[in-house]
Amino acid sequence: MIELAAGVNRTSVRSRAISVLRRLIRNSIGVALVLGSARAVQAQGCTTGNGANASCTAPFTITMTVIKMTRLEIAPSSLTLLASGDATVPDYEAGFKTAGSLGLTAYTNNGTAPTPGVAVTMAAATTNFSYSGTASPTPTKAASTLQWSINSGGTWNNMTTAGGTVLTAPGATAGTNQTVIFRTGLSWTADPPGTYTLTLNFTITAP
Repeated sequence: MIELAAGVNRTSVRSRAISVLRRLIRNSIGVALVLGSARAVQAQGCTTGNGANASCTAPFTITMTVIKMTRLEIAPSSLTLLASGDATVPDYEAGFKTAGSLGLTAYTNNGTAPTPGVAVTMAAATTNFSYSGTASPTPTKAASTLQWSINSGGTWNNMTTAGGTVLTAPGATAGTNQTVIFRTGLSWTADPPGTYTLTLNFTITAP
């Protein structure tokens, strides 16, 4: 029990006591915050003494994820096989005209030779050419009347909706090139004047 001497103002003493308690509480909260903050910080590092040539090594691991990437370039962006006047009488007599080519370039980071890293296929989007002209009835020109070759005409393949492989690259490649040339079938009776259009679909696949 604390006794107050005569003449001491009880209210004043009480106020000072309350003030002291408040300061203690504030200081305690401040210490708790500082200590809590210090515990939350985590870092990689190492500790060494203060001697000459003292050293330490702190391991630090970084990671990266590489996804499979492929790219196909086709040039030109559009192709006219026969312009006005390109097909001549000898071409009709032969039944075809060889004209037009596409340049393909394939890229991939996938695969290790000799396993193919990438393959490109080419297929007709429809079984027939579309026709724009005045002929009646509308002529039907099959996609298969267009042929393609990847060995300078050594072998010709009919264009189909099933498609065929026109390029393969052994393993990862920073650019594998292939030229596709075309041969268009011509008929006196089946190909009346007009514009014939066929869409080709190219698909690049990395196994």
